Amino acid sequence: MPDVDVPETHYATAPDGVYIAYQVTGEGPVDLVWQFDFVGNVDLAWEEPVYALWLPGLASFTRLILHDRRGTGLSSRNVSPPDLETRVADLRVVLDAVGSERPVLAGRVEGGAPNALLAASDPERVHAIVWWDPSGRSVWSPDYPWGVRPEFVEAGERELQH
Repeated sequence: MPDVDVPETHYATAPDGVYIAYQVTGEGPVDLVWQFDFVGNVDLAWEEPVYALWLPGLASFTRLILHDRRGTGLSSRNVSPPDLETRVADLRVVLDAVGSERPVLAGRVEGGAPNALLAASDPERVHAIVWWDPSGRSVWSPDYPWGVRPEFVEAGERELQH
């Protein structure tokens, strides 16, 4: 794994007082926001083998902006899981904090959902979106048999309690 310098973590405050952890690295001509799938941790992501290559690669030609959604990673943890509108509001807080006016928004699986909502609701704020491996939903249901089974979700919820 390459030796990677982890950017300094900063915190933006949402209107309801929740702290949103974020990092900015790179000096490219375009701002790129990468949304982590499900859970993330802006500090630990740099140690994960795929992200240890992916993130520096992105930062080599962009100003890369990362953030942890509320309730996960280094953001405030004592809060309810955010709905999609709250995730978009938190994204706006981070964009305002770093002075990003028209970023490219990118994400994987359900990490792209807030990007799509922000682009649809405020197209002047978004330069473009990149949604890698989009998913309509992630949890199994009778009409979505490809989803994650309930017992897997329950195991994940138990892990999050630790």
